[in-house]
Amino acid sequence: MPVADDPLALLFYFMPPKLWTQIAAESNCYHKQSIPLRSRSIRSQQRRNDGEVEELGEIRHRLSEVPAIMPHEVLRVIALLIARMLVPIREGIAAHWSTKQVGALPTNRFNLFMKKNRFFHITGYLHFSNNKSPKATVDRAWKIRPVVDVLQRTFARGYRTPPVISFDEATLPSRSRYNPTRQFNKDKPHKWGTKVFVAACAKTAYCMRIEVYCRAKTHLQTPVPKDNNTGEAAVLRNMNALCPPSPTSPWRLVVTDRFYTSAKLALELLHRRFYITGTIKTD
Repeated sequence: MPVADDPLALLFYFMPPKLWTQIAAESNCYHKQSIPLRSRSIRSQQRRNDGEVEELGEIRHRLSEVPAIMPHEVLRVIALLIARMLVPIREGIAAHWSTKQVGALPTNRFNLFMKKNRFFHITGYLHFSNNKSPKATVDRAWKIRPVVDVLQRTFARGYRTPPVISFDEATLPSRSRYNPTRQFNKDKPHKWGTKVFVAACAKTAYCMRIEVYCRAKTHLQTPVPKDNNTGEAAVLRNMNALCPPSPTSPWRLVVTDRFYTSAKLALELLHRRFYITGTIKTD
């Protein structure tokens, strides 16, 4: 790809500017939705502190006057979070704005890119989708669904489907109790996290498709044969999405581990012009 040599162009290839604009818009929407509840919370705190108590209307007006979140600010927040991940400070993320020397690290570097209050305002209201949508009550991954949908398209278009595809699961680490897709898996390096199915090139490990696992009942409407084994159904579902069945499609090979491999899956894939290789459980 022509953009492969430019890191910024590559970022916008997989996560286009339209996505960042949508994230900013949804974050501003959530901020507006939160003003009534936030106003009451601020007023209650003022009463507990025995200080001056503002009228609710004044608090709402003050909150509504906060400048709208812009797409480039969302990008800066993500960049600062990545920098924080690479060079963490034990005292917490706020210490990156501290003017006090912390070891050999330079002080107050984050302030060059964004004021601390603005950073915490954006992270406090950062949203990818609308909480008021009807889909929010039925889709466990609704909060990140717009990002996942974009990555599904851009990952697939950025790579020509290879003759050998590796299919497996992975865990995105997350211990937050607010994560509705969080699961515990004792066999993974990260025990808690979001389970995702991954279809990747067996040679280069390029990820062509990811699917967030949202419990077994989420995919009942997917047009694949009914199967009591969700592992087999996951393979069929993702192969259908990655390579829609066609009598003229080239033959490909899917490599799976023992959790997915079965004679029944092999026959189903054979009808879709896929071979399969992998170990199989005898129990």
